[in-house]
Amino acid sequence: MRINRYKQVLLAVVTCFCLLCLGLPLFYLRWSNTQLTDKGSVRPQQPGMLSKDGQEHPLVYALYRSRFVAQSALELPGDTLQIQQELQTKTEALAEAGALPDLVARRARWILEQPVQEATSKSENGFASATYLIQQEEASAYGSVSACWQEETGLVISYIVTVDTALNDLEPCLTAYRDYLGVDDLPDWQVGARQTGEAWAWSPAGQLSLFCRREAGRFLLGAASQAEPSADVFAS
Repeated sequence: MRINRYKQVLLAVVTCFCLLCLGLPLFYLRWSNTQLTDKGSVRPQQPGMLSKDGQEHPLVYALYRSRFVAQSALELPGDTLQIQQELQTKTEALAEAGALPDLVARRARWILEQPVQEATSKSENGFASATYLIQQEEASAYGSVSACWQEETGLVISYIVTVDTALNDLEPCLTAYRDYLGVDDLPDWQVGARQTGEAWAWSPAGQLSLFCRREAGRFLLGAASQAEPSADVFAS
């Protein structure tokens, strides 16, 4: 009887030990999954990657991605009336936002009301662009309006208009343009001016440069994704 009881006790101990050995891994896996679910998987940000603040802005993220995509679209003749209307809409949106000086806005409206010599457009990687060019015998009847915008939001990332007008303080236009793009909440804007008639701003968090200037008889306004601020953003 004692031997049988001893065997029963030994069998029970061995059974409990086996169950414990089988249960510990399952318990550990369940505990690990719970920890990962509660805390999330945090990956260190790689050098050169866009910050979380930048990724939360669809336009900023789209501009960032466009730096790594090959540009191959060809500029083709477009529907003149459609291009004219699209550029008029973009001009009014920028003017209403305060991103265009009054003289520039008036000049752009005048150009877009003249008979067109050439109108072109293209679409690539989520961005569309168009140019409206007039050319007549009279020197005063020459001019062009060009714009590029994100197709999803309609926000203009480049705007160029022929204008022969002195423009000095462009900082208010740049501030209004930053508000228009909806990127004013990026936490680390650095602003400045290279010279009279020129203003710029750059956000390291968004890897985003904004510029506004007059150059060679043209007014230029735009946004570009850059890992570091450089003179390239001012290239026409």
